[in-house]
Amino acid sequence: MSLDVSMVQAVLFDLDGTLIDTDDVLVDTLTGWFGFLRPIVPHNDEKQFFRKLVMWSEGPTNYGIALLDRLGLDETLLGLTNRLREMKGIGTSHRFRPVEGAVPTVRSLAGKYHLAAVTTRAPREANAFIEQAGLRTALEVVTTRLDTWRLKPHPAPIIRTADLLGLPPRNCLMVGDMDTDILAAKRAGAQAAGVLSGFGDEAELRNAGADLIVGSVVGLKEWL
Repeated sequence: MSLDVSMVQAVLFDLDGTLIDTDDVLVDTLTGWFGFLRPIVPHNDEKQFFRKLVMWSEGPTNYGIALLDRLGLDETLLGLTNRLREMKGIGTSHRFRPVEGAVPTVRSLAGKYHLAAVTTRAPREANAFIEQAGLRTALEVVTTRLDTWRLKPHPAPIIRTADLLGLPPRNCLMVGDMDTDILAAKRAGAQAAGVLSGFGDEAELRNAGADLIVGSVVGLKEWL
């Protein structure tokens, strides 16, 4: 890992698992439902097995949710996207709990760096959290799943955000809890910091190419 702080002019934050506390609801639910599979699960660790399954499904699930939104089927299907997000354990606009210390940390970086959010949430959900957390004036750009056709791990959301900030991606630091966040940043030419407050573990974030790994967003204060 080799974060070059001198290059950082902007910090881009993922929301779920990074700024919004993410409970492993789906993992716990699957573990309860399919505990009988323990004998055939590697190392008899069904919770770890289902956590890996959730990680693997992140990309396809995000694309499915975005497609429903773009086709205008979200409301037609009785809020299916909200139910999908609830199943994934990342809540909806009615249930936000910030990661401990994350909001004050973001506020402390405002003025020192350009700040933005890059999320796979819909605009109404992302903006609801930003308003609730009092981060409207701190975040200059908010890129949601409806702002680019391609979602993380594709670099498009990072590139769009950097363009709106008036910076090249190399001067941006993407902060996220998933390997999809890290991969999107590296493919865009940005630096990436992984946080351990969400689904991703240190090995996964490191393998994806993270330049820095900290326990949570609060750990960034030692570097930025």
